[in-house]
Amino acid sequence: PGWRWEVFNLVFICLFQQCAILAFTAPAVAALQSDAPLNQLDACATVLYLILVWGESVADAQMFAFQTEKYRRKAAGEDLGPYSRGFIEEGLWAYSRHPNYFCEVTMWWAFYVFSVAATGHSINWTIWGPIFLTGLFVLPGASLDVTESLSSSKYPAYEEYKRSVSKFVPLPRSSKES
Repeated sequence: PGWRWEVFNLVFICLFQQCAILAFTAPAVAALQSDAPLNQLDACATVLYLILVWGESVADAQMFAFQTEKYRRKAAGEDLGPYSRGFIEEGLWAYSRHPNYFCEVTMWWAFYVFSVAATGHSINWTIWGPIFLTGLFVLPGASLDVTESLSSSKYPAYEEYKRSVSKFVPLPRSSKES
């Protein structure tokens, strides 16, 4: 593919992704290096982490089912019915436009709590992992903005959805629809 691909491969695929993985798994290092026994904070982090894994799985399954049915109907020439707007608005997607991203980012903050339990410090050297991962999703121009831009350009009704449903944090629907 040429030298540009090789540079991209080295910088993004090899270096960047390895640093990202190291950053958000660092709390495990802090926990493993600690002699502190498991405690209530570890239990809370475990429960929160598992809830978030479940939430991300549910959101992804809902999106998969929606897209599968939408494209099945299109291919069969059937009326799209509730799929006609093109994007999912039900289930977890009624509370957040990106519930899977919310669960993913929050999951790594829950993972960070293990290092807090192990070190006894609410802010410790491993905090850079969840901060970094949060930035990959929520900073201007990051994943959320890219996804929002793509959806807005593909689906005219998405603007209405944006006015009534939280972008990231799951919240009750707003009455700003109009």
